[in-house]
Parts: sequence; structure tokens; C-alpha cells
Amino acid sequence: MNYRGKFVLFILAAMLLLAACGEADPTPTSAPEPTDTAVPPTVTLEPTKEPTAEPLATPEAEPTEEPAAEMPDNMAPI
Repeated sequence: MNYRGKFVLFILAAMLLLAACGEADPTPTSAPEPTDTAVPPTVTLEPTKEPTAEPLATPEAEPTEEPAAEMPDNMAPI
């Protein structure tokens, strides 16, 4: 058998192996359904504080604009 025949058989065997592995179902069908048996914890809420009349002070950001750079004479707009 020449190299071409061996190559074709190798490719066919690889395709068959991939097809066989791809058909397997990763999740078993007879697995029991998960049940939620945990009791949720009881939550007690504390009364909230009254909102303050003054908002929290936030420092205002001053605009930091840089002056536009002047164009050199040899870089005139087109």
C-alpha cells in the first residue's frame, strides 16, 4: 500500500473516532433532579435612619483645559 492509501485510511480512522466521541452524551439521562430542601434564613430588617437634609459635600472638579498649541508655520492647514 502506498503512502496515499495509508493517509486516506488514517483520515478515515480519525473521522470515525471523532464521530464516535462526538455522539456521547456528557450528561446522564437517569440523574435525579436536584431538589431545594434548604430553608432560607430569616432576615430581620432594622429601621432605617431618616435622610439628612444636607447632601454630602463633593469637591467640584475644576476644568483643566490646556490652551491650544499654536501651529508652526510649516504646518498650515490644508
